[in-house]
Amino acid sequence: MIGTSLLMIAPGLGRALIVYYGQSLDRAVVISDYITMGIAAALMLNDILKRRSYIPFAIVLAVVGVMHVLWESRLTQLWQLIGEAIAKIF
Repeated sequence: MIGTSLLMIAPGLGRALIVYYGQSLDRAVVISDYITMGIAAALMLNDILKRRSYIPFAIVLAVVGVMHVLWESRLTQLWQLIGEAIAKIF
C-alpha cells in the first residue's frame, strides 16, 4: 500500500510545484522524482535496519529511478527513434 501511494506522490506534487511555486514542468518533475526516491530510500533503509524485508521498497525505488532516467533521456536520439517507431506502428 505504501509503495503504491509513493508512486502517486509525484503527479500531485509536480502540479503543486507548477501552480503554486511557478516551477517549470521539467524542474517540477525532477523535484518530485527526487522527493519520491528519497522517501522510498528512507523507508527501505528503515526496513534494512529493523531486519525486515526491504524488497518492496527496493522495487518502488527501482521503478521511480527508471521513470526518472526515462524522463531525463526523452530528448536523446535513441528515445526519439523509439518514439518514431511507435508512432509509425499506430
